[in-house]
Amino acid sequence: MVIMMNIRLVILGLMALILGGKLYGQEGSRGRLGILLGGMNGVSYDYSLNSHFEVGASALLGLGLGYDNATGGVSYSGFTPALEVTPRYFFSRRQDGELFHKGAYLSVRFEGQMDKWTLFPSRAIRESDRKYQYTLAFVPTFGWSIPVGERSFVRLGAGISFYRQKSIEAGVTFWDTRSGTIPIQLEMTYGIAL
Repeated sequence: MVIMMNIRLVILGLMALILGGKLYGQEGSRGRLGILLGGMNGVSYDYSLNSHFEVGASALLGLGLGYDNATGGVSYSGFTPALEVTPRYFFSRRQDGELFHKGAYLSVRFEGQMDKWTLFPSRAIRESDRKYQYTLAFVPTFGWSIPVGERSFVRLGAGISFYRQKSIEAGVTFWDTRSGTIPIQLEMTYGIAL
């Protein structure tokens, strides 16, 4: 019930951003197609709402790499498909005629991962009694958008992931937050203004 209320609030907030951008948007707002590399790999589409705001949507494959405290080494879990919606606020103002935002930004990435559809899962995950179903997360992110040419840019960012994961173990379904774990997500996007 709490999750449904949170999802409704997110949807209402995104609708307000989109409507606000349409009412106060500038002429010549353009979309940007991007390729994401790093912990999350995939494609994205970003759309400017006005001189400071944009909203992005991404289809991703998350690479599950991390540090395992128990073994003191690198852990691998596979490639997990995910969908993401990201509103961004840019501190610098986009001028008339510019094709994309530049400079520092803050964003919140809303993400849904389908853990049960993980590709190439590790042996530990395949043999585990606990089966992960899906993960819901939001990731406050700070980053910088750098122009590469007249029509393209590179966006670099880092954020801390707050999430809940639905799991099944011994026939019991439960939500897991893995207290004590602080996942850091890195973002590197190359985008082209359409």
